[in-house]
Amino acid sequence: MEIYLGNLTVKGLEDRHSFTLSDEHRAALESMRTNKVENVKSDKFHIFDIPRVIACGSKDTAIKVYAILKQYSIKGHIEIGVV
Repeated sequence: MEIYLGNLTVKGLEDRHSFTLSDEHRAALESMRTNKVENVKSDKFHIFDIPRVIACGSKDTAIKVYAILKQYSIKGHIEIGVV
């Protein structure tokens, strides 16, 4: 059984991984983020703190998140998945 903990904000993700998003990218990610992990809508995602996972509501959302994050030098490990 896997356990996922925490509700990380986009700013929290930036702080923990020592990178800074552009205002445009931060706004895009914040518009897609949801506080609730239950029944994540297809165009939304939730960020878990432990383990560091971005749980996306669809493959398309996961691709959008990845397309933004791959442009930055991110320290540490972040997983992107589909729930």
